[in-house]
Amino acid sequence: MPRSWKAPSSWEPIYGFTTPSEFARFDQWIADRISDGQAEAVEVEAHLRGVTSQAERWYRHVDTLEIWRLVEPDPPSRGVFLRVDPARPDR
Repeated sequence: MPRSWKAPSSWEPIYGFTTPSEFARFDQWIADRISDGQAEAVEVEAHLRGVTSQAERWYRHVDTLEIWRLVEPDPPSRGVFLRVDPARPDR
């Protein structure tokens, strides 16, 4: 197996937060991952579908090097937490 290969992270996508408190709990969870060294914040390179009006943050999973995006809820959008496709970072 190539040395640069990494197993996928155990993080799972979220296709919409059901309540503000669910988002707040998740936001705390990702902050805890940063504090314990499992994740790091990285610069947003391309907003989801080019929409810049919603708050978006990107995180790198330290072990797998996967990049994940967190888009905050902004009704009617419920927000998302998705893995960034390196070939299509705006998707």
